[in-house]
Amino acid sequence: MYRVSLTIIMSLSLLTAGSGLAQGSHHGDGHGLWPDSLETVSVTGTVMIDSTFFHPLYFLDEDGDSNADYHLSFGPWWYQPETGASRPNSGETVTIVGSVLDHMEPPSLVVFEINGLTWREAVGYGMHGWNGDPFWGDQGDTLTVTGVVMVDTIYFYHHYFLDTDNDSIPEYKLGFGPPWYDPESGATRPQDGETVTVFGRVHGLPGTDMLSVYEINDLEWRSLDEPAPWAGSWMHQEHSDTTYAYCVTDSANWIGFPPGHMGGHMGGMFPDSSFVQFWQIHPDSLPGGHDEEHFMGFYLNVHDPFGASMMDGRFGGHHGMMSFQNQQQFRFHYYDEDINQHGLSEDGLMMKYWDDDNQQWIPVSATNVQTDANTVMFTSEDLSNYYVLAAPNSVTGIADSDVPANPSDFVLQQNYPNPFNPVTNIRFELPVQANVKLAVYNLLGQRIALLLNENKPAGAYTVQWDGKDAAGQPVSSGIYLIRLEAGDQVRIGRMVMVK
Repeated sequence: MYRVSLTIIMSLSLLTAGSGLAQGSHHGDGHGLWPDSLETVSVTGTVMIDSTFFHPLYFLDEDGDSNADYHLSFGPWWYQPETGASRPNSGETVTIVGSVLDHMEPPSLVVFEINGLTWREAVGYGMHGWNGDPFWGDQGDTLTVTGVVMVDTIYFYHHYFLDTDNDSIPEYKLGFGPPWYDPESGATRPQDGETVTVFGRVHGLPGTDMLSVYEINDLEWRSLDEPAPWAGSWMHQEHSDTTYAYCVTDSANWIGFPPGHMGGHMGGMFPDSSFVQFWQIHPDSLPGGHDEEHFMGFYLNVHDPFGASMMDGRFGGHHGMMSFQNQQQFRFHYYDEDINQHGLSEDGLMMKYWDDDNQQWIPVSATNVQTDANTVMFTSEDLSNYYVLAAPNSVTGIADSDVPANPSDFVLQQNYPNPFNPVTNIRFELPVQANVKLAVYNLLGQRIALLLNENKPAGAYTVQWDGKDAAGQPVSSGIYLIRLEAGDQVRIGRMVMVK
């Protein structure tokens, strides 16, 4: 096998005396195999320690010939698990459970367990603090902190930490999102040892708290008051139960992936994890141009761990499609208002998918339409990038007489369309003459635009908002509040801008 002296020479390109985080091996730019994709092994041997570096390097002699058979990757020098496990002493006999990476000599053994105690979990592609789960969206306190960045390079993708009190121990793990996400502001992920100021939201976790990054050095990383740009669901290659990907804007819409292997038509190329994005979008944002019968659109994409779309024909089907061996379950939900405000009829309601090769919409066969529950369900082996709910025009439509000339109640109706891009209509009913204020606010309570501020007689009104703020600038995607005030009466609604 390989001698420790040779290992030291070969490791100089990876490890520097000044780096407090180069304890483990890594994949540089992210190419190569990941521990979850390799076989987990159990190895017993004698520990050998090289103390010539600023932080010691650990090796394991498995066959007792005084040569290093493995380099032990324990992670950054400051990491200490809560299980009570500790780094071994020179000459100590230990049993290590981990995954072997053979891109260096001797091979690196990423430590998951030592002498029966957990060292750290085997972390997969999608499970390293991307904080995409929706329940994190508005939980935890926001704060601004300044500190020194510490980068853990043991994993396939780098993990970022922040030391705020200069004791070389991190107070926060920084959540930047998936490695392929780059904000339009020009902000970049920091370097090891760089001093940065971060504004974010804290989430209490076992061990080091997570700080979801919203700004770094006064540059926006992502918006505080809207869903994360990468919001979606992780799908493991093997899962024991049905896994659901929920629509970001309405969880009543979902896709269920049955248990088992995600392969089939994709063979062995399917990565160990994939990222599913599922959004509701305005029908006019769909391909194929405007169609009066299209009243609700959806966008779907599946990404590999590097952020590249897997729906480009590589994994079955053709461009804009993806094929599976098993049947996926689809559920789409709509509201009566979606039908009525378009002047459409539920009779003949259908779901369509976009055929990118032929540039046309194709009806989905064998759909289960339940008008009493306002749902459309079906199963299919194929996924498409785009879906749309469509219905024929109503024979009678909505007559003007359906809107009372003198409403009896003060009503703020749901804006339509919703979600919208960039224009939406806001309808309200006023039972008596009053001074009316209609304004748009963000989730921080800041007024974005004042749409109406004047005295109005009783009646029904429609006000259009063009998605711009008071300065005439387009607002970003997210959730906004519409506040209607008339006399001492106030009504508040929610609307979603999706770009």
